[in-house]
Amino acid sequence: MNREQVIEMVFAELKRAEEIHTSWPDDPIHCAAIVAEEAGELIQASIDYHYKTNKGVHLQRIITETIQTTAMGFRLLFALADEGKPFVKPETDLICDDCEETLDENNSP
Repeated sequence: MNREQVIEMVFAELKRAEEIHTSWPDDPIHCAAIVAEEAGELIQASIDYHYKTNKGVHLQRIITETIQTTAMGFRLLFALADEGKPFVKPETDLICDDCEETLDENNSP
């Protein structure tokens, strides 16, 4: 597998994911959580490969999870760069834990 093939595999996975999961969160927390969830699967695959190689765990699983994690990272980056579709910032007020007053944009009561 060469670099061009890796890039093709990542973008094929991105296309597949966008076709299956047509909606994408409109806030960075949930988008990042999707990337983190994929990264967690990559870590699990790596742990399994390292510690369970004699039980049939293959390097291909690490490759698959890396491709999926990278594709979701690109999906987040594309969402950040997509003009006209900025992330929605919640309209909730921040409350000071000490004084229970509403905080301003500088996190001051």
